[in-house]
Amino acid sequence: MRALRPYLALALLVFLGVILSTLPATLLLRVLPSRLALEQVSGTLWQGSAAQLRLDGTVLGRLDWQLSPWRLLTLVVAADLQLTRPDGHLEGHLTRASDGTIAAQDLRVDLPLTTLHPEHTGPSWEGRVSGTIRAVRLEQGWPRQLDAQLTMAHLRAPQGHDDLGTFVLLFDPTQATPTALRGQVHDAGGPLAVSGQLLLEQNRSYRLEGFVRARRSVSEELARTLAFLGSPDADGRRPFAISGTF
Repeated sequence: MRALRPYLALALLVFLGVILSTLPATLLLRVLPSRLALEQVSGTLWQGSAAQLRLDGTVLGRLDWQLSPWRLLTLVVAADLQLTRPDGHLEGHLTRASDGTIAAQDLRVDLPLTTLHPEHTGPSWEGRVSGTIRAVRLEQGWPRQLDAQLTMAHLRAPQGHDDLGTFVLLFDPTQATPTALRGQVHDAGGPLAVSGQLLLEQNRSYRLEGFVRARRSVSEELARTLAFLGSPDADGRRPFAISGTF
């Protein structure tokens, strides 16, 4: 009988492995936050998909995932995720620790800017954001560490008609302070020459400040907006500052 014990143990492990590997993807529905909803779920818990992912009732797109069962042994949920929509996609690796901290690595994004705030119903900034978030750590839904390079193309102000151009946003983690993340902003062509910085404070506020000048002839609407910023310096630059909270 003792000689059979290793084989019985192996058979039990294989049996448990088969059971665990076939757990249905619908089990995720029991543990999702109330703001998230999955529809038309298929596959298994470890590798599945949902035809629609909703956030506060707004459809974000199709979600495919692949979970790591081994990381669960350390109480960490780790998954490769892919969100696809007719107008873009987002994909990368995400982990969630037992204390609720969320981290992501090699997150690649190419989406309309409005997708980042689907709950917003009033006039908002429009354009397209693309690039790579090499690493980010979220605590209570707010970034505390960020290493990223993003491009915002065809940017339009709320209720504005002008295409303001393309801008690059670079977050270097070595430039962060104990209370804020600091990103550098510069233009990549278009009617406006811009240089500045974006501060993301731990109190969930932001401040974008810098200098702007018209690179060429602009519309009357945009010229009036620039005039509100005050008199230009010797190089034609005008200071600007935009602040708010999330």
